[in-house]
Order: sequence, then C-alpha cells, then structure tokens
Amino acid sequence: MTILNYGIILLILGLIAIPTVYASNVLYCKNVNCSINKVSNEEYIISLNHLTDNASLVYLNNYNPEWRIYLINSHTNHTRFIFNQDIFRDTHTIIFGYANSWLIDTSTIKQSHDYYTTNPDGSINAELSLYFRPQSYFYLGLLISSLTLVFCFAYLFYDWRRNKSDRWAEKLHNWFIKFRIVRWLSK
Repeated sequence: MTILNYGIILLILGLIAIPTVYASNVLYCKNVNCSINKVSNEEYIISLNHLTDNASLVYLNNYNPEWRIYLINSHTNHTRFIFNQDIFRDTHTIIFGYANSWLIDTSTIKQSHDYYTTNPDGSINAELSLYFRPQSYFYLGLLISSLTLVFCFAYLFYDWRRNKSDRWAEKLHNWFIKFRIVRWLSK
C-alpha cells in the first residue's frame, strides 16, 4: 500500500484531523465602518456607522439573487421580508466569480427617513438586514401547514363527537348548517 492509501484509510477512520477553517469574515464592508451580527444562516444584521459616501457590501457565499437587503429600525419585524420591497436589488452583482456584492448608495438610504440617523459631521448611521428571501416562503408554508393540521384534527374530533350523538357536536353542526359555513358537513 502506498502512503496515499494509508492517508485515505486514516482519514476515513478519523485519525487525522483536518483543520476546519471557519469563515469569520464571510461578510465585510468596504469604504465604511460597519459591524456585523449573524442572526442565523439566513440573516445578518449590518450596522453602518459614519457612512459619507457609497460603500460596498460583500458576502462571500455562492451567488444567489434571492439574497436581499432591507433597511431596518427598532420597529421592524420579520413579516416585512415577505411583503416589503428590498433595496439595492439593482446593485446586487457577482464578485470574485462566485460571491455576492452590493453597492450601498447613501442617497437610497436617505430616501427612507425613518431608517437612518444623521451624525453632526453629516455622515449617517443605518442598519441593514441581509436576508435570504426563500426562508420567508418556508415560514409562510410552515404556518399554512400548521393551520391545516390543526383544522384536520379539529374536524376529526368534531366528527368523532358527532358520531357519538353528542349534544355539543349536534349544536355545532346545526350552527354550521344555519350559517351555511360548510355544506358538506351535513350528511
């Protein structure tokens, strides 16, 4: 056996530790002072401080046009990712042949009066959320599936009680018929 074969066997057995490089700088800003907070694999909060001119935001992950940037403030909640319009969509480009890059334009931020603060030197501070939009669709699908499951169990319970000639189920059934909520409930 060659040394390569021994190396493969030891690697499979886990006897050789492969150094893992954790990319702590997968997201960085150019031309601005920023702090980055990873909320999850789908969301990063970027605080831009003393932004005077246009800046670049680079995310060293495979390019996907579904990565979106939203302006946020203290009153923002996560439902905005489904319904609100993202910003800087037109400036989202590929960089280094694989990564995501955005040009952060100060005039675009200044058009949203509630989402930035002005410093005494004329620069602005703003918070951005980098979010993977399909995650919102997953949450919406999870909500719809959960409600469907609850409705199915409620109907099974109702039908079980109605087959036992329960007064509660009969009153509920009569109420359904009276208001014509669901016609197929009447047998």
